[in-house]
Amino acid sequence: MFNLNFTICLKESNKNNLFQANEVGLRLSQADIFSTQLIIDGNGSTFPITETDNPSGPLWQIKKLWKDPMTDPFNASSVQIELNRKHKNYNMLEKNALSKDGVYALLMTQIVAQSIAMIVVEARRDVEDENEYFEIEDASDGSIMKVVDYWADIYGIDIRNDNIMEVFNKVFEGMKEQYNEN
Repeated sequence: MFNLNFTICLKESNKNNLFQANEVGLRLSQADIFSTQLIIDGNGSTFPITETDNPSGPLWQIKKLWKDPMTDPFNASSVQIELNRKHKNYNMLEKNALSKDGVYALLMTQIVAQSIAMIVVEARRDVEDENEYFEIEDASDGSIMKVVDYWADIYGIDIRNDNIMEVFNKVFEGMKEQYNEN
């Protein structure tokens, strides 16, 4: 787990006035401007999982931040699962509170499977909007579409399938099989 906190600090001081910060490195913001947690789940997370504090928000959400799935890298700058620490059921997502075979494992498997299904369908739609006859082989290495192609291979997904429920069912069944093998 990584905590990322962003603040404003003084880079250099050119003029000294009364009540003006004059020490290089001095923190200028009272609170963090932005704060998040990056969680690396298990032996290499399926994709970036971040956390937020939003008392009125959902337990989790997927953030689609990409512009072009054929070239944009598959990392936190393009797509994320965001878990809400302030949600009343967040404690169900804490590994230490639950056994490996309990609610945590089932809930996280559901969240990841739903997220994969959404990414597969949305990324394909976005690419088809630009080029109806795209070839997945043309996707850049490390791109979102290369990851979609990998998922299609390991879960037996037809990426041209527009039915998110069918895609989810394939992914979820594949994940359950993988989980039971480990």
